[in-house]
Amino acid sequence: MGNADERTEAGGSRIGAVSLERYEQLVARLLELDEQHMLAQFETGDAALEIAPMQPRGGAHAADALFSVEASIERLADDTRIPVSTLSGRRWVSSRWPAERRRRGVSYVVHTTLAAIADEQERWRKIDDPPLNPRTGPPGVDRGRRQARGRPEGQPPGHGDREGPRDPRPGGV
Repeated sequence: MGNADERTEAGGSRIGAVSLERYEQLVARLLELDEQHMLAQFETGDAALEIAPMQPRGGAHAADALFSVEASIERLADDTRIPVSTLSGRRWVSSRWPAERRRRGVSYVVHTTLAAIADEQERWRKIDDPPLNPRTGPPGVDRGRRQARGRPEGQPPGHGDREGPRDPRPGGV
C-alpha cells in the first residue's frame, strides 16, 4: 500500500495535489536550487573569510585581531544586509572546508555539521562517505550529526542529541 501522501487515481499516481511526473519535475528543480544555495552559502563564507581571515587563538595581539575581525564582519553585514551571525557562521564553515574538500551533492547542512569534527583527516573521510537519507539516498543530516557527535549509526534521533523539539507528553515523540 502506498504512502498516505501518494494516491493512485484514474489518471495515475499523485503526490499531494500533483501528478507523479510534475512532482518529479519539482523535485529536480528544487535539487538544482538547493545546489545553487549551497554554492552561494560557501561563496558568502569565502568572501567573509577573505575579508577577515581566521585568527589563531591567543597570541601577542589577539585583542587587536579580534576587534578587526569583528569590525570587518560588522561592516560586511551592514553593506550586504546579511546578519553578522550568518556571515560568521559561513566564514567558519568555509575555513573548515577548503574548496577542494567540498562535495557537490552533499548539503551545506551536512558540511556545517561535519565541520565540527576537529580532526581534519577524520572530517575529510566523513565527507567522502556522506550520510545517506534512508528513503531517497542523497546525503542526510541525521547521519551527519551522528558522525560528528560519534553516536552509533543505528541509534535513533532523540537519544542524547538535540535534533529538534521533543513532545513533553509521556511516551510522546
